[in-house]
Amino acid sequence: MRPPANTTDDMVWESPAGPELLSDFRLGRAASGAVIGLLLAAAYSLVGSTIDVVLMRDVPLRLDWPAVWGSLALAAVGGAALGALTAWPETGWLGILAGAAGFVGWSFFQSYLKLQAATLLFLPLFLPLVAMSVPLTAFLRWSAGRQETLQNQPGPARWRAQAWLLAVILLVGVFAGTWAQMPASSQAAVRRVHRVLTETLAEPAGDRLPAAFNSVPDLRRHAASPYQLEQRPLYSTSGQVEVIATFADGYQITCVVDPTANWLLCREGAQALFGDTVAVPADQR
Repeated sequence: MRPPANTTDDMVWESPAGPELLSDFRLGRAASGAVIGLLLAAAYSLVGSTIDVVLMRDVPLRLDWPAVWGSLALAAVGGAALGALTAWPETGWLGILAGAAGFVGWSFFQSYLKLQAATLLFLPLFLPLVAMSVPLTAFLRWSAGRQETLQNQPGPARWRAQAWLLAVILLVGVFAGTWAQMPASSQAAVRRVHRVLTETLAEPAGDRLPAAFNSVPDLRRHAASPYQLEQRPLYSTSGQVEVIATFADGYQITCVVDPTANWLLCREGAQALFGDTVAVPADQR
């Protein structure tokens, strides 16, 4: 157990005086910040990656477990770095701002890996996003400092307090992860594709395909193969949603749903490029 010196509530935010105490406390707090950041990010990533499958049980959503674990590992590394960055500075407000800037920078980097052009559009929002991230990094800083001050309490009292702190950290991560679920428009698009696919595949093989499937004439050949759906947003002004159906036999189609114009178009493959194709609303189901 560490010496009981300088264990006031202020030490949750700041560092104690004295070179030896300062170095020891900062290192411990940075290590605690890294662990807390890792737990927060891991909880957020796991819940955010699986929340749609849990809540939308009426739709056969595809869950790519290798991608889930890869995303979780990346989030955990980023969370640990963010926690250490937030907890390291001697001054509380400096650590909070540094962590907020680091969080937004990390988010921009991840966005750049997915879509380079869109990232440039968000650059003017850097400072506002830093300000919005302050509550998160303040919680990180407080949690790391709290964990360090708990090291000076006797065994049972410390363990109970640490258990409560761990529970709060995980609850915050889980709660944040629930906000990563599909927006209502995407949920409606996925359910629409599922409904139209189910109806079309249940019809006789010789029946005329709906206009939405004119570009997938071989669709009914895969009627006996179950499928799973996944969605990804399209960067368009009308809020279009792309839904990919992957059949168990490897066949794939990609459908674009436009909630504004109320049309649906599908093509074979994992990407749909429609060019000047126009759907007739009267032909849509």
